[in-house]
Amino acid sequence: MAKVNLKLEPYEPVFEDHALINKSFLNYYIYSSIKDKNPIEWDSIGIYRAVRTEKECNGFRRSHLVDGIAMAKFWTWRSKLNEIDDLEAAEYMDKLRAQQEHNKGPSFETISGGGPNAAVIHYHATPNNHALITKDMIHLVDSGGQYLDGTTDVTRTFHFGNPSAEIKDSYTRVLLGVIDVERLRMPAGRFHGGDIDILARRHLWAVNKDYGHGTGHGVGYFQGVHEGPVALSKYNTTNYQKGMIVTVEPGYYEAGQYGIRIEDMVLTMEDNGWNYF
Repeated sequence: MAKVNLKLEPYEPVFEDHALINKSFLNYYIYSSIKDKNPIEWDSIGIYRAVRTEKECNGFRRSHLVDGIAMAKFWTWRSKLNEIDDLEAAEYMDKLRAQQEHNKGPSFETISGGGPNAAVIHYHATPNNHALITKDMIHLVDSGGQYLDGTTDVTRTFHFGNPSAEIKDSYTRVLLGVIDVERLRMPAGRFHGGDIDILARRHLWAVNKDYGHGTGHGVGYFQGVHEGPVALSKYNTTNYQKGMIVTVEPGYYEAGQYGIRIEDMVLTMEDNGWNYF
């Protein structure tokens, strides 16, 4: 093994001119050593980045149009099969996206789960861990694409057999949460994810159900599919501005039985209402 020589240097010279910082994640010693140099807080820069230009918004729209073609082809193919291996389904979803204009691959590893695996929020089928999805199981697919003109993230949950009354009820409550959020109109510049999260959950709460993840997250422009500082979560306090893009993705998961999630991406408009992609 090659020998590595390390030399410790003080922090101060690194930040002689300009520094971007996030005080929430910076230790006190470093902050104390540079606070007199007028560092710029990263959170404020993140907000500027999260407000998309009209060109970026149009790029997101184009990417969703071609991404929707891939999704439509996938579910048409899937609807004709009585059973499917969850890994095969994930690979076919990725293959269809790769055929679309400007696609540069998935925006994250495709989640394709059926029955009890759909209840595992971040389930990933692998060559050593995959399962058969039958016609009598829910099939949840959470996937997205990286395109030169935008990034997509979408989840759909289907059942091609005869779902139980309980599954129908849970699905309906999740769907009502999506509709409630996406129909909302708010005073401009005064609302954030913490104000809105309850709308996505209230129909589930009415029957003592809930889900253990945030309701939505910001999305980067051909960047990270999860991008702050804006989000749709009870813990997020970043006010929405025109041009910000977030996902809306409530769900419900019955461990060992089934899982449901529905996810769209929305754009904040002038009146703090949403425009869908």
